Amino acid sequence: MSTSIVASIEQDFSLTQEASGWRYGWYTGSTPDTFTTSGISANASEWMGSGSFSTPRLGSISTPTFMHPGVSPDRPAVRRYEVQDAGRLQASGLIRKSSAGGDGVFPQIWVNDTQAASGFVSGSDTIGIELVTAPFDAVPGDFIDFAVGPFANTISDGSLFSHVIRRVLLDASLVRPGLVTAGMLKPALFRDGVPRALGFAEDLKLGLLDSDRLKPSLLDSNGDLKSSVLA
Repeated sequence: MSTSIVASIEQDFSLTQEASGWRYGWYTGSTPDTFTTSGISANASEWMGSGSFSTPRLGSISTPTFMHPGVSPDRPAVRRYEVQDAGRLQASGLIRKSSAGGDGVFPQIWVNDTQAASGFVSGSDTIGIELVTAPFDAVPGDFIDFAVGPFANTISDGSLFSHVIRRVLLDASLVRPGLVTAGMLKPALFRDGVPRALGFAEDLKLGLLDSDRLKPSLLDSNGDLKSSVLA
């Protein structure tokens, strides 16, 4: 499976809400439906909240991956990415404590209202764990949340959590040549006049993929079908 990076907090970090598709906020509860940016503001260098100790913390220019859950109320700190283009995506992140201390944190990755990956990082773990979701189909407006929640308390819960969202590219070696007639996708591959997106779950169910090949000349440098094929 080949991929290309769609979004990365280390590359995209900004002190402006919604820049590059990212929002900086927190959960008033424990799930994505309680996400809000209320009480979150940025000074000249970092994001801070209105809770105790200016939490939740959501990164700074010098350390964009830094996150700390909210304190009083004790709630998850969350960075949310809104999908810009339809495609098959995969989200991942390496999280570790920024320094040893506290009783640990619960990192989570949510895709819309589904928890796609989660784990636990102990208070002494400065090496960390990696969370990786299974590939999923997304359309504009879908969102991906990277959350850091507290364990029993929020003492010394500062963590470094990288976020990367990748596009899963079409693998030419997995598409059978019978999909193309005279350089064109067969009519059966269209729905209401719109080309179906190869790699999406609905197409996999149709049995479009097997061990044969699609001609490499039909693919662009990103591994997608050339626009001329879809014309």
